[in-house]
Amino acid sequence: MQNTLIKIRLVNNGDAEALYDLAQKTGGGMTNLPADLENLKERIAHTQNSAENPGPQSAFLFIAEEIDTGAPVGVAGLFTCAGHESGFFTYKLETHIQASKQIGKRLSNQFLALSQDYSDEAEIGSIFVDPTKRGRNIGAALVKACMLFIARNRAIFPKRIFAEMRGWEGPKGEKPFWDHFIQPFFDMDFNKADHLNGVLGNYFLSLLLPRHPIYLAHFPEEVTKIIGVPHDDGRRAFALLQQEGFEKDGHFDPFDLGPCLSIDIDALHSLKTAQNNEGAPDHISTGLVCTGDTKDFTCLYDAAQQTPLSTLLTDHVSKDVVITSVSWLEDI
Repeated sequence: MQNTLIKIRLVNNGDAEALYDLAQKTGGGMTNLPADLENLKERIAHTQNSAENPGPQSAFLFIAEEIDTGAPVGVAGLFTCAGHESGFFTYKLETHIQASKQIGKRLSNQFLALSQDYSDEAEIGSIFVDPTKRGRNIGAALVKACMLFIARNRAIFPKRIFAEMRGWEGPKGEKPFWDHFIQPFFDMDFNKADHLNGVLGNYFLSLLLPRHPIYLAHFPEEVTKIIGVPHDDGRRAFALLQQEGFEKDGHFDPFDLGPCLSIDIDALHSLKTAQNNEGAPDHISTGLVCTGDTKDFTCLYDAAQQTPLSTLLTDHVSKDVVITSVSWLEDI
């Protein structure tokens, strides 16, 4: 019998090994969840510092766990300013128009150019659920929990938020854009470059990525057809973000051309539908409920949708937490 009660909270020092185990199950390509224990410990410390002193350069890593067993089942992250240290780099799809009246030609050519458009925006990322624990809407609960965290801490987040998704990968691990265009500029394999990106930060990319535009006319078909196609393991997260109102905006992961999506934070579906009160209703057992603002933030969810939200709060929030207000969503 599956455990259906899920708690989502900020990570703490005791979660390092659990995060490492989850990171190893991703198969790589998730920049904000590298399979590097020391780096994950640094991310935990950053989360704890951010919870104590939330501001425009904060990072929050959340872990989902089964309430009955304490087993970690998923993770997600929020960053209030993705490029606060050295900018955030993507490729942006642009169009170059060339025309000649003399020969009666007007040509439109698309190209990819390095962009830092996201540098001052918030980011949601690292959305991952243990493959053995899927099928209980845990991914949806993680996304909704992040939305409720934003709603309860709106002042520290900017106007817009984006997500960068992993790109398509073939059955034999082939990554056409990396293989054809990017690998020669790094002189290392994809996994090592991706690991360094996660450990050293996004600025690492700008030092080695080609700085001149890359014209799509030079792409072989196997590259063209995967532009903006998410990784199979990321399709569920992609769909969940679209349900929140995120849309593709012409930006792509600079390694594998995975799609980027963005939205004005105040237009997020969950921010518009979240309900707030001094306590949770007794008659609602669908959706999820949260309390606490930063370090005490706790989000609870019953995958079986049988436990009233008020009971979840009473039974599964630490007695050290003084509940003064709650937020809940009825749809998940």
